[in-house]
Amino acid sequence: MRTATAAKLLIWACAGFARAIQEPLKADALNSLDVITPETVIESEKVSIPLVNPSGTLALYTKQGYSFDRHSAYSHLYCLNVSAKSSIKIADGIDEFAWASDSSILFLNGTPSTLYTLSIIDPRDPVELRHFNGSLSQMQSFVSGDSVHVIAYGKSDLSGNLINPNDASPYSSGLVFDRLYARYWDVVVNQTQKNQVFMLELVISEPSVSLKTDLINPLAPYNIELYEENSLVADMGPDFFAVVARSSYDMSRNTTSYVYIVPYNGSKPLSFGIDHLGSSASPSIGPDNLVSYIRRSNPLYESGQTAVMLWDVVKNETWQILREWDRPTVSLSWHTDTLLLIGEDRGTQALYSADPYDTTSDKPNEIVAGNFSVSSVTAYSQGLLYRATSFFESEYIGYLVPSKDLTYKDELLILPAVSTKPRFDSFWFHGSRRILNHAYLVHPSGFDKTKKYPLIMLIHGGPESAWHNEWSRRWNPAAFADSLNAVVLLVNPTGSTGYGQAFTQSIKNNWGSLPYVDLVLGLKHAVRVYDYIDESRAAIAGASFGGYMANWIQGNDLGRAVNAIVCHDGITSLSNVMATDQLYFPLWEFGGTPWDQEIDNSYFIYDPLRLVHNWATPQMVIHSSLDYRIPVSEGFMAFNALQMRQVPSKLLYFPDECHWVLKPENSLKWHREVLGFLKPYLSHSDAAKLRVSDVHNDYQLEDMEDYSVLFKSAAIA
Repeated sequence: MRTATAAKLLIWACAGFARAIQEPLKADALNSLDVITPETVIESEKVSIPLVNPSGTLALYTKQGYSFDRHSAYSHLYCLNVSAKSSIKIADGIDEFAWASDSSILFLNGTPSTLYTLSIIDPRDPVELRHFNGSLSQMQSFVSGDSVHVIAYGKSDLSGNLINPNDASPYSSGLVFDRLYARYWDVVVNQTQKNQVFMLELVISEPSVSLKTDLINPLAPYNIELYEENSLVADMGPDFFAVVARSSYDMSRNTTSYVYIVPYNGSKPLSFGIDHLGSSASPSIGPDNLVSYIRRSNPLYESGQTAVMLWDVVKNETWQILREWDRPTVSLSWHTDTLLLIGEDRGTQALYSADPYDTTSDKPNEIVAGNFSVSSVTAYSQGLLYRATSFFESEYIGYLVPSKDLTYKDELLILPAVSTKPRFDSFWFHGSRRILNHAYLVHPSGFDKTKKYPLIMLIHGGPESAWHNEWSRRWNPAAFADSLNAVVLLVNPTGSTGYGQAFTQSIKNNWGSLPYVDLVLGLKHAVRVYDYIDESRAAIAGASFGGYMANWIQGNDLGRAVNAIVCHDGITSLSNVMATDQLYFPLWEFGGTPWDQEIDNSYFIYDPLRLVHNWATPQMVIHSSLDYRIPVSEGFMAFNALQMRQVPSKLLYFPDECHWVLKPENSLKWHREVLGFLKPYLSHSDAAKLRVSDVHNDYQLEDMEDYSVLFKSAAIA
């Protein structure tokens, strides 16, 4: 193994540069606004991850959006000249693309798919290369001389042949299952089909491109298939590609997956540590056939501690770096000999670098961090392209170039489609177990700290997730603040990621205790410290775990201190969670199944249904038929209970949405209904209700077991 001193490292850490970009970016955007509305959020153009050509001089990216005036979506493909800092539009409607050479691209179109090549110098006349009898997506390519290797995701039959999943039209619609999964996210799984990666090779003889091999399924002969439905997690190198896959059918009860090396020459796929348990993610191929990837060790826990692994494919050796770093690693990539990492840290996502051969360093070097979140990084010939957002800016692309004096030039190449002046506070407070918790307060447009504002607390899902300082098209705090002229509180309670693994993992068996207490104490801290908050006009809203928490709050004392509650895709009874798609999730979160007698049954202690007799606060419920993570019956159960108890309530139901409301017109409906429901309850005070500052004060307990006893007693009463 090479030592760290022998490696040619391009270390991107520089304290001067990091300080230079700590401040939020100025509101110098294509559409600089004073007010963020739901229409602004939903219509804001999405900028894709830049895809750099073989020589590192040009990058492809798309801008995708939706127009409510035309009631239609659009997608534009652009080519960015990095050195000239200019972009040109190449085509419309191309979403699946890859490089064929420095000056030509490949793209897929249609269902079933057809592969084309297109010159970016003269993009008027695409040339058809191959029509397939099935559907391909998520295409990648690797160009080496006059050879181009291509991989793509596709569905296969049980023999490994590419198929079009929509072709089969049996007389009966019945599906038979004899193993898990039966459903996944928003898909009813057809167990006569497999998730596969297909590959082929092209030959380039400018200006022509031709097929060298036909489509090959390299995994099927070895009973290997991709880890997830409709997902290709892979990276390509000169000799092979690396892909996350698994050979077990029992996908619902554990997260175990592996990184496989798949040679282009058709030889058998290779994996290291095939007996390890836990998930693998983000494979990335570096110099000298060195493969980096992220691994977790607990097969039941999808949010367990991430390990940054290196695999020397030639020597067939692996090692771990950054062993003491307890922040979640989100993705890995390379720039020359340097490993690049994106990781969560205290309410943001930052960009880091590390020496892949240094097994002694405790943490990586920080490159880009501040009041924004980095979502991707791509190496090009002169430096790095990174994509980032903030609460008040949609996606933008910047580039970093190292200078001779070891400082770094940072400049925007693609401005955000939407931007407004940053307006928020960030604070820490003592939560459950007297542990410090972090929160954001987002202010409305025209904020005046001498005035009083209503408050809405948004509760994130997961629960192993976090509020980041980033743009969102679904739960956008700036849109809530501006639409309601309210302050928006975002607490990252116990279970949140980016604050250390112990903080994240403490939510196990404590769904209704520690995070609930954190939310109560965060809200009480905010109304005590920030004079501009009117505690008599408060509301809460949450989705997924946040929806569960909304129902749990409704039955507890905090529910009597708020004027209104919104529950999106929330759990109403924990006894029903075995109807979810990913069964490993409740097995870990609650320590077993609801029928396990040997566990301290947190299914029972923290079940919102047991406290329905306390439900009294006006509530809106949202749920969708294609939500297989938390089935739609949970939403109807909550609404039925509210109506039976004669609590003012509404149900918003989508027959064609999943765990998220993704269709733009439905999203606008969602925003209008939710904001319209909340507005009257935030416009006046209710003198008869409990004040936020008077909510239960006996929550500063030291021991987690004390919380379990407290809430178990409350649940039984």
